[in-house]
Amino acid sequence: MPIIEKNFLSHTVTSTGASQSFEIFKSPYNLSIYGTFSATINLERSFDEGATWQVVRVFTIASERIGDEPEPGTLYRFNCTSYTSGTANCRLGSYYNVGI
Repeated sequence: MPIIEKNFLSHTVTSTGASQSFEIFKSPYNLSIYGTFSATINLERSFDEGATWQVVRVFTIASERIGDEPEPGTLYRFNCTSYTSGTANCRLGSYYNVGI
């Protein structure tokens, strides 16, 4: 039976700023943003170990998404670029097979 590892990043947004980065190992990922908030939250990724970041998707409301990252070792983070009120709970999870 294969061994499945899971990693996830949780981040609570109550002001502008970026979360820690999270490495996705060439696998599907699950994204959840929930809560009552008025904010703009970017999902961003980096191919150069965090030197530069590209916006993957912009969220202004609660959302659930499933995505796929074809390139191993890509870094992801949440970045709140505009904040008015409330709390946004952000979670990004990844599962991958590490052996038999």
